[in-house]
Amino acid sequence: MIDRALRRSGSGALMGGLVALATLLGSMPTQASGQTQASCAMAGAAAEDGWRLYRTGDIQAAGRQFNRALAACPRHLGALTGRGYVALRQGEVDEASRVFGSVLSADPAHVDALLGAGLAQSRLGRLAEAEEHFRAATVEAPDSPDAALGLARMAAWQGRHHEAERLYRSYTGRWPESTEAHLGLARALEAQGRSRAAHRALEEARRSAPQAPEVQAFADDMARSRRPSFRTSFVYESDSDRNRVRSTVVRAAWRPRAGIEVRWDAYLRESKVDRQFFLVRRAAGLRVGVATTLDAGWQLRAGVGGSDTNVTGSGRLGSFDASLATPGRRPVVAVLAFNRSPLDATSVLIERGVQVTSVTLEAQTNRASFGDGRLSLSWAGYEGIGSNRRWYSNLRVLARPSGPVRIGVDATVLGFSRNLNEGYFDPSSYVLALVPIQGRVSWNERWGLGLTVSPGIEHIGGGAGRRGALRGEGELSYSFPGGPSVSLGGIYATTGAQALWADEFGYRYFATSVGLSWQF
Repeated sequence: MIDRALRRSGSGALMGGLVALATLLGSMPTQASGQTQASCAMAGAAAEDGWRLYRTGDIQAAGRQFNRALAACPRHLGALTGRGYVALRQGEVDEASRVFGSVLSADPAHVDALLGAGLAQSRLGRLAEAEEHFRAATVEAPDSPDAALGLARMAAWQGRHHEAERLYRSYTGRWPESTEAHLGLARALEAQGRSRAAHRALEEARRSAPQAPEVQAFADDMARSRRPSFRTSFVYESDSDRNRVRSTVVRAAWRPRAGIEVRWDAYLRESKVDRQFFLVRRAAGLRVGVATTLDAGWQLRAGVGGSDTNVTGSGRLGSFDASLATPGRRPVVAVLAFNRSPLDATSVLIERGVQVTSVTLEAQTNRASFGDGRLSLSWAGYEGIGSNRRWYSNLRVLARPSGPVRIGVDATVLGFSRNLNEGYFDPSSYVLALVPIQGRVSWNERWGLGLTVSPGIEHIGGGAGRRGALRGEGELSYSFPGGPSVSLGGIYATTGAQALWADEFGYRYFATSVGLSWQF
């Protein structure tokens, strides 16, 4: 069924098992008009020789035998399937996809052609189509290990790590000696942050194949992920209210042991505003936090920190945050978070020492059938020269219609108890509805480009009325050999929700950033 000589590379290329010879040779030919039983019988013998040669690794000779069989009986499904697998082995993926498609046109339930088509589509990067073929193969052959393994791979390669965990666990329960399944399970667990469970799955893979290079490579990757990582970014923000903000942000992370991550975040910000007055203010902050994911999947995070400014007579402001998330493998994940931190995004906010305390309850889902969704409810208290209260709700749903594009809806409703002149956007009521359209592509295993365009409409209470809204953002990234990466990003928005201080129509916000990441 799946050819083990087709190995998975770092870009997510193919991996598989041997073609089931008995099933292939049992494929009955569909005879063309005028063909004799004798010619198709000869084709069957040639196809059998082809598969014998294929199993010995003589791919070119196998291809000649399959061609000989097809010359005598062009619709011999066993020979056609063999030609498809030979094309895969020779790197002719488009040709393999075409050949497997012709077999499935004649026999949509042909298991080996379904598996071959899944392999070919995955090699072409068409993971959703590949998944459909593997799923159909599991329906036709529920006891096929190759179909089950292909389905698990597609879930993992599309980032559905909790689903991949379930499929790999099911596979290892039925076929416990599979190195690839144990390794796939380890990868799925590590992607969820469940490092201790990932180590146990990795040990099972080592037991089944102690010298396997792919097992050692993943073990090296896990060891490397525990090394300290570092990211710095430089952000410039401006808007039509004549705010100009420059920020330098530094983030570092370190895993002292499996399942525990320590984070260190610091920022330095200079903000200017030139409206009816000119004001320059600076702020600096530091946060130290720890995060852990328990074996059962529960995620715990907490952090403490503080900030200081150049405002005469102002004291240092402390910050604290904590969150608890239910296991991600469940259909709906719940997150409860508490945060207290200074709101020092602009010079006016820095001047007035605004601090925000918030409690947020969030529900998230990521279902393969439609995409992912998130519902957030939040209450916050604002303390500056005066006090204020804010309620907030947001619903965001993104569907995956096909390929790298996602489209959805993003609706926000919020309101403040008082309309103060504190330097933040505080309408009595605000409604924002956007239609985000996302796309992300990568090439050469180094470059990545992500774009999001979100047109919509907003309504601002207090007499400001309804108007069109637009938000767009993009990021171009490049990864260097050895781990470092650099990115260039930008944001453009006309929404009040993005406002640094918006109290008029025609608001515009723009930000650009340069980031550098490094893992030691």
